[in-house]
Amino acid sequence: MAHHFLLRVSELTSPSPTTFGMSATLLLRDVRWNDSMLQLSIKQSKTDQHGKGATLSLTASEAPIIHNACVTYAQQRQHRQPSDLPFFIHSSGRFLTRIDLTRALKTTLPDGEDRARYSSHSFRIGGATSAAADGLSADAICERGRWKSSSFKRYIRPQRLRVPFLFGAPPHSRCSLAMVVAKKRIHKTA
Repeated sequence: MAHHFLLRVSELTSPSPTTFGMSATLLLRDVRWNDSMLQLSIKQSKTDQHGKGATLSLTASEAPIIHNACVTYAQQRQHRQPSDLPFFIHSSGRFLTRIDLTRALKTTLPDGEDRARYSSHSFRIGGATSAAADGLSADAICERGRWKSSSFKRYIRPQRLRVPFLFGAPPHSRCSLAMVVAKKRIHKTA
């Protein structure tokens, strides 16, 4: 979810295991779904300090693994906890924090991977890189990531697109080539 929607860690996690911000943290009620669509309501972000908000959508055909995992999780949560709590909660009832997310990411990395190179921000970087590899235009990447300037270009890292299968895309050789093509396209259009 963080990868596909280019979420900022502050939109996804709580500031502590026991507190959260109603205006910043993604709550269960901010996630809507059906069999074909998943939508997130981002109430406020770094580039939206006035709280205008944004709705991010994902169709089941676009990314079936992400859609199905999020819908299954949301349905389970819906029956156990109130909708005005954070979307991501540990089974113990603690809220997901930036530290928790970073720790979980690092434990899933393959052996031999330099864990120091990864942080909770890696989901946003990876999402922008993958979007460029998939051929999304500069405008589409900016819209998905809610960037208001060309700063999104710093997030596109073709050298890091080595394990695309982690996020639901099958591993294939065209990823590296697509990344080079996408990077050239973005620099021309932005």
